[in-house]
Amino acid sequence: MGEGDQGGKIKVKMKKIKVQAGDLCAIPLGNGEYAFAQLIDNLHQHCYVIYDYKGAIYPDLKELIKNKIIILTYTVDVFIDNGRWPLIGNISPPTKISIPNYIVGKFENGKEKIKVVDNHGNYLREATVEDKKKLSYQTSVSPAVLENVARFKLLGIGRYRPYMEALFYKVNV
Repeated sequence: MGEGDQGGKIKVKMKKIKVQAGDLCAIPLGNGEYAFAQLIDNLHQHCYVIYDYKGAIYPDLKELIKNKIIILTYTVDVFIDNGRWPLIGNISPPTKISIPNYIVGKFENGKEKIKVVDNHGNYLREATVEDKKKLSYQTSVSPAVLENVARFKLLGIGRYRPYMEALFYKVNV
């Protein structure tokens, strides 16, 4: 092999796709069908929902977003960038999506304070005892984990894992 030769391997740089709020992508479920996810917020982190719909062909977007939301989570766009999750269009997300507040630990004067934050990362207040019981820490999952959770929820394939509960969509009370 000559200098700089990588033994037949070619390095390919993925092109970063700039996703926008409202973008919808198709998530392969492994059986010829797709789950459909929508970016609903990208101001602080990328927050996606997955609708209670699966299909082998891409649905009408206006009809798709009328379906119940079954998953809400934060993830990264690497599967969109590499083409595994193709973008299928853009439509305004439903207006009545309840994005939960979260708790985070923040150090102030050498002591950890638990704060309530909104989905944009804004500190709202110091967490009460009730907040600490009711709210969870904000988490992000890998796209591969999100695919597995979608398969479980839409097809019943795979084993339930306790971490999945945090991804299942619940309306704030």
